[in-house]
Amino acid sequence: MTRAAAAGAALALVLGACSHPWEDYRPAGATSTGPGSGSGANGGTGAHGAGGTAGAGAGVGAEGAGAAGAGPDIPSDAGPDVVACEPNSGDCKDKSDCQAPELEVDCVELTKCGFRVCTKPWPEAKACSGSPQDQCCISKDCTKEAKLGAKCFKGTPEPQCCGEEVAVNYCVADACTKDADCDSSGSPQACVPGGTMGRPMATCVDAPCKLDSDCKVEKGGICAPVTKTTCDRPAGLFCVYPSDGCRSDADCPEELSCLVASGRASCKPNPVKCQ
Repeated sequence: MTRAAAAGAALALVLGACSHPWEDYRPAGATSTGPGSGSGANGGTGAHGAGGTAGAGAGVGAEGAGAAGAGPDIPSDAGPDVVACEPNSGDCKDKSDCQAPELEVDCVELTKCGFRVCTKPWPEAKACSGSPQDQCCISKDCTKEAKLGAKCFKGTPEPQCCGEEVAVNYCVADACTKDADCDSSGSPQACVPGGTMGRPMATCVDAPCKLDSDCKVEKGGICAPVTKTTCDRPAGLFCVYPSDGCRSDADCPEELSCLVASGRASCKPNPVKCQ
């Protein structure tokens, strides 16, 4: 063996024994090739690469002594998965469908990948209502709930039924930021954004369904906000089917009402009438 060849072989053995933690710092999605995998005088890849080949040569034309790479075999597409939403029903597709030039509105999802609606911001109260039950006159009066971002609104944040009206100012804060914040001990619930479903701030509503794909009793079923009979705003998200479905009394014949049972909203005779 010539002196140059011997020196090259010794260098390749040293490089093959080195351990460079390049794979530990490689961003997810990078390819599994390490530095120092070149040919000729660079010697073998040794422990650098992930599943690398033997060294391509040491010196001029001599085969390098580096062993197969011992690094971890990380797929080149190891980045986080991004799941696109499936097509779902809604009252709007984007902000351009929401016509309210006097208000700042947007088209938002009630649940992740779910039914889309145009927001309808509630105006904050500017004065006392005159009722001794007022919790506030203006938003600055909501000192106890200030850390929660509470604001002062006229009227109850909950649906009112049978024509009742509540002319009282309430301090209202976001009741949730995600579905997990809602009480699931009873019926399933969802956290809907403020300015939707007649709520001034984010709140929990009944949600036996969250996506159209949850409504499987009939073909063409959708999961939509439903206003129960005689009430002034949606009570929750329910399955609505083509055969007898409804989203409010307005969708039903005059002698029928929009009732909810077993997570399904449909037009049926109403045994309970408002007094």
